[in-house]
Amino acid sequence: MASNPELCLSFGEWQHKFAHIIQLPDPNNLLAASIFFDIRNLWGNESALPRLMPYLLSLISDHPQFQRMMAENALQYRLPLSGVFDRIGHALGISDNTINLKTEALSPFVDATRILALAYGISQASTLLRLEQLEHKGAISREDAHAFQGAYKYLQLLRMQEHLQQSQNQQPLSNTLDPASLNPLERKILHESIRQAHRLQELLRFKYQL
Repeated sequence: MASNPELCLSFGEWQHKFAHIIQLPDPNNLLAASIFFDIRNLWGNESALPRLMPYLLSLISDHPQFQRMMAENALQYRLPLSGVFDRIGHALGISDNTINLKTEALSPFVDATRILALAYGISQASTLLRLEQLEHKGAISREDAHAFQGAYKYLQLLRMQEHLQQSQNQQPLSNTLDPASLNPLERKILHESIRQAHRLQELLRFKYQL
């Protein structure tokens, strides 16, 4: 991204890009929002970002319809074992038992937390720090914040363990996990972690009446 001229912009050009994304929330701009709104400083002059974020948060605050559309986008993820037909399919052995840890477990946490954080004026880009700030602002309870953080950390741990094992076996890296490869305790924690993702999505659904 840093080598893309379209993303090597001045302060004013980034302001214009953010305004364009929020004021014209088509599918492409919603996708751009999910990338650019996790902006953070990695190198170089650190003075620009603290000036840019208040502008972005102010724009989002002034456009509740954009928030709602981002929330609808975040709720498109279909979580594993989310419905009665999924459970019946698993019981009968006629459905895929694997889980994509990125798209079916971690991304629902990331996207739901992002829109809640932006809606409450939180400039942090880290999912864990966003959850912490949402607790401080009273948007979620302390118990929920800790549960969501614990679930997210566990899913990240599973993903890293899978990647490590694949790397050691000289296999291509994949986010696909077969829960049958876990021991009974690990499967229970996985199931509970995904349940927490459901709960976070329900909070988002309630806030925007979706």
